[in-house]
Amino acid sequence: MKLEIPLEIINETTHCTKNFVCLEQPETLCKLDHLFGKCLILENPPSLDCHYKTSFGSKFFCSCPTRRAIYDRYKV
Repeated sequence: MKLEIPLEIINETTHCTKNFVCLEQPETLCKLDHLFGKCLILENPPSLDCHYKTSFGSKFFCSCPTRRAIYDRYKV
């Protein structure tokens, strides 16, 4: 299943080093623990480096515009 996200949001995601694999292979998405305001809090983030993943104590936050749009549109 390919995920559809508006081009303007994809264009905002200027630091993606994974070539937007999440849109073609949604199973590769970081799993979300919960949403806190506008912050996506990750559950067991993968060990791969990502410019949008930030640790804060024992939690990891995601600031990726594309990942946020995927959550908003598909609730995953």
